[in-house]
Amino acid sequence: MKFVYGTDFHGDEEKYRDILSYAIEHNIKLIHLGADILPKGSNMPKRQKVFVKGYLKRFYDSCNSHGIKVLASFGNDDLYTRKRFFTPYADLLDEEPYRRNSYKFKAYPFVPDHCFALKNGVKLDNKDSKPEVLRKITVPMSYGGELVNIPVTPKYRDSYYGGIGFLEILDIDEYFKNKGTIEKDLQGIRVGSKTIMAIHSPPSGLNLDVCGIFRKRGKPKPGDRVGSDSVLKWIAKKQPLLILCGHIHENFLVTGVWKAMVGRTTVIQPGQDFTWKNGLKKTTVIVEIDITDCKVNAKRIEIN
Repeated sequence: MKFVYGTDFHGDEEKYRDILSYAIEHNIKLIHLGADILPKGSNMPKRQKVFVKGYLKRFYDSCNSHGIKVLASFGNDDLYTRKRFFTPYADLLDEEPYRRNSYKFKAYPFVPDHCFALKNGVKLDNKDSKPEVLRKITVPMSYGGELVNIPVTPKYRDSYYGGIGFLEILDIDEYFKNKGTIEKDLQGIRVGSKTIMAIHSPPSGLNLDVCGIFRKRGKPKPGDRVGSDSVLKWIAKKQPLLILCGHIHENFLVTGVWKAMVGRTTVIQPGQDFTWKNGLKKTTVIVEIDITDCKVNAKRIEIN
C-alpha cells in the first residue's frame, strides 16, 4: 500500500496543488492530509467556512476525478464548529476510522496546552499538567499622535457552537478540568499492529517536537520542546504500525530529524515550510510512504 502524507497546510492552496500533482504524477491513489488543514489568522471562522465550502471541496472533487481517496483530520487550528461544512462531502479520521486492505487509519487531533490564546484543539497532557502562560502580543495603539506597539496579554478563547466568533474562557483551570486530558483520551483508543495513527502532536523525547527561534538570517535556533509525554508512553505501550504527526512546522529546520522509532513503531513528523521572515525559501513538504507486509518505507520530499 502506498500513499502520500502532508500536514499543516493551513489553507495554503499551493501546497494542496503540489500534493495532488505529486500523487497524479506518481500514480498514488491515496492522499493523507495531516491536521491543521484550514487557514488561520484574522477572521478565522469566516475564512475557514469559505475555504471548506470553496477551495477544499474543489480539491476533493479533483482528487475524486483522478480516483484518489483523501483522508483528513482536524487539528488545534481547525475550528471544530467548521466541521459541519466539511462533512457533507467528506469524512474526518478523528471521527471515523478508514480501512484499506488490512490496514486501519485513525486520528487523534488534540495537542498539549501551549502559550497561544486559542484553545480549540488543546488539552492538558496529563493529570499533573498545568495551563501554560500566554505569550504576549503587540497591538498598535495611538499614543501622542503616533502609532506605538503595546505589549498585551491576550484572553483565553475558544470557538463555540451556534456562534460565528469566539467565546472568552473566564476560568482556564475549570475549562481544562471539564475537557479532560490527552493521557485519558489515548487510554480509550484501541490500535493493532496494522494501525496507522495520525496524532497531531509529536511525542516528546524524539527530536520531533522542537520549536525554532528565528533570526534575521539563517536557520532557526532550537527553542522549546513541546511534545507530548502521554503520546510517547502510549506509543511505547500500544505499538501501532505507524504514527503520523505534525504541529511543529520548523522542527526539521532545527533538528534535521523527521523520522524515529519507538520499539516497532515508526513515527514520522515531516514539518512544513512557509515563507519565513528571515528569507528561507518556501517549499511544500510531503512524505511518500510505502507499506508492504507491515514494513514501512518512507521518503521525505521537498517541492519548490
